[in-house]
Amino acid sequence: SRPCRDGTAAWPRRKTAAAAWPPHSAKLFSMTVIALLLALTLTPHEQAAMHQLMTTRTFEYPHIGAAGTASNGFLALRVLAKSKNADAAFKELVAHAALAGQLYGLMGVSRTDPAFFRTVIEHYKELNEPVSVENGCMIMSEQVAIIVHDHRAVRLPAGTTLTQWLAANPKTPAFVDIAGGGLTSLFLDAPEPDETP
Repeated sequence: SRPCRDGTAAWPRRKTAAAAWPPHSAKLFSMTVIALLLALTLTPHEQAAMHQLMTTRTFEYPHIGAAGTASNGFLALRVLAKSKNADAAFKELVAHAALAGQLYGLMGVSRTDPAFFRTVIEHYKELNEPVSVENGCMIMSEQVAIIVHDHRAVRLPAGTTLTQWLAANPKTPAFVDIAGGGLTSLFLDAPEPDETP
């Protein structure tokens, strides 16, 4: 990890590439129906989290700034992950969110629908579009493809969290991406934050 000015650390930078998943007309209709249903079934707190991730232009790591404050993206993803409509919400993000929001959706569907995740992730592995990333005290532009699939990244075995992997491999450099599960674990397996979005 890289040290910030105050001595805190940011996760290693990764090159990435990204792009929006192009839905076919039948899938577009299906996702439109899902969007309408979500508007009726999400709680106000979940709707606020959904709006945050649908519209964000920055992919925020769990903790940002010199003080390591829990990011809005991290908090919103955690809210949706606990929703009874999490799967539908995450698929809506993949289909219709701004590019940064699609990355949050990918992390979510990797947990709620692994088969769907394996299908849509192939598109993102080839995307060289830049996206704004905030990681610790660093703000940068990265290619989505690397955020999604970095050949150097940890490949977590099923049922293993990033924390467990790091404890078992203390001397191994830990790059993380979405495909290998490390980035998703960083967001979803972390202890409950004190803050709420």
